[in-house]
Amino acid sequence: MKSIQNILSVFIWSTTLFLMGCNNDDNYSLIGPTTDIVFDSATANGSDQERTTSLTLTFDQEIEGLSLSDIFLTTGQTGTIASGITPQGGGIYDLTVRRIYNIGEIAVTVAKEGYLFTPPLQWVTVYGSTIPVQWEELTGNGSSDEPTTMLTLTFNGDIAEELSAEEITFKKGDGTDTDEDQGTGSTTIAEKGELTYRGNGTFDLSLLNVTEEGDLNVGIEKYGYEFTPASKTVHLYPWTKIEWSSLSANGSETETTTKLSFIFSANIDGLTSEDITIDAGKTGAVKGELKQLITGVYELPLDSITQSGAISVSIFKTGYAINPEEKDVDIFYAETDTDEEVVE
Repeated sequence: MKSIQNILSVFIWSTTLFLMGCNNDDNYSLIGPTTDIVFDSATANGSDQERTTSLTLTFDQEIEGLSLSDIFLTTGQTGTIASGITPQGGGIYDLTVRRIYNIGEIAVTVAKEGYLFTPPLQWVTVYGSTIPVQWEELTGNGSSDEPTTMLTLTFNGDIAEELSAEEITFKKGDGTDTDEDQGTGSTTIAEKGELTYRGNGTFDLSLLNVTEEGDLNVGIEKYGYEFTPASKTVHLYPWTKIEWSSLSANGSETETTTKLSFIFSANIDGLTSEDITIDAGKTGAVKGELKQLITGVYELPLDSITQSGAISVSIFKTGYAINPEEKDVDIFYAETDTDEEVVE
């Protein structure tokens, strides 16, 4: 075990020095005058019954300006995060740690310009257990007249901004997977978008689509955390269904394309060119400002076309389920007299 730790110690120290050299604007180097510091020990509070909250780092003397950025933790599977450092005098420093959800050994490395630490790191055992989080509330916007576009999740516990959208699960209200037919012909009830932390344990989760009205079962699957309750249910209101029936371009082999024409089954309130994405390929096409002609019919100017070819056009508008989401169309570039070489 000790031989493995020794190998890891060399690797961790070498990696730490490399990262410091890459990230330090002052070009950190071991060359130059240094103060020798003995890194005597690193100890942790806590036990099998009590989570570690603090490490005590002991050196043979004071280290001027020692800060959290000078300390690097290799945490393994413990989840340990350092959040503050407090000098106690006589070369002793308390390092506040949190989020420990497993018992295990971590390596504490200290590296500061102008100081040479011996040894460069110390190993210490920290104690942790599954972190309890109370899930207080799940709400969604929308009503019978307005589609649901956002979910708000509120927790009471040490979760902060470390939750990700990938750790949030969606099931139907009856607990079945949202993408399973279950013999009913139903489709995915909702698709996740971006998760935003608002502070005070509150998150907003945007939705990319809600295809049908109904209850959505929302759960959290985050390693090292235990949520109570494990899931909650919220009622969703569907996005307006729009059929995208046609996409066409003017132009020909003798006339450069100048616009795209869209036909939908109904108006899309507030649709702008910002809601339309064009993959122009090698054509060079650039979109202009969208304008509506009549109900469900829109035109989008194009310019800067330098080559004929197929382009892909996709549309996303919050509150609308547009089917299909993407179409392809051929556009044209016609050479003019000024484009042709003059041959004498």
